[in-house]
Amino acid sequence: MSSVERQPGEKLALEIGHDVLIEIQGLGRRFKTIIIGGEVGQYIIVKPPQTRAGLEALLPGTLLTMRYIMSRGRICGFQSEVRQIIRKSPRLLFISYPTTFEVLNLRRHDRVHCYQPVTFYVEAQEYSGHILNISTGGCLVTMPPSEENAYMFAENAEAFLNFRKFESEDYSYVQGRIKKVMREHDHTNVAIEFDTLTDDVRECIESYVNAVYDHLAA
Repeated sequence: MSSVERQPGEKLALEIGHDVLIEIQGLGRRFKTIIIGGEVGQYIIVKPPQTRAGLEALLPGTLLTMRYIMSRGRICGFQSEVRQIIRKSPRLLFISYPTTFEVLNLRRHDRVHCYQPVTFYVEAQEYSGHILNISTGGCLVTMPPSEENAYMFAENAEAFLNFRKFESEDYSYVQGRIKKVMREHDHTNVAIEFDTLTDDVRECIESYVNAVYDHLAA
């Protein structure tokens, strides 16, 4: 599932040398290029297309759509227009800086790995295991094989989870529903979708997810 988030232009993070895709509106013509530079809130500089037809289509005021891939499976896009084009070497294309831009999240929730002890309850029965990955949308819990060799959970059965907050000694209490049960010879994995999260629990999970991604990107 995907979702779109609109943000103000001043938060746009563009990197020199980043690959971008530009579509010339009304013509359906696209070309790939790279970011050369720019000034926040004023303009962006990219390399113009190499073809003569592409150059001739880019006149001051021509409307453009610009898209590029961000980290964590996100696509950024915004509307712009041609400000100026320098046709002699070095060829440069100046386009307007967007007032807003949109971020398309290809995944609804960022999910990261962890190994957090958890106790959860289904139909008044208590179970123990470890959370293998988590996001604000849900988590994956693994459990050792039961003596009866079966965890009989009904689809969409209500589950109540209790686990220690990341980087804290406090505990979180979360309500969710079982979406999938995957049985292996030495363990059982249970995918749980969260119903609702309190603000403090959501902030706790988001903080942990962001910290993991920041560490991986370092």
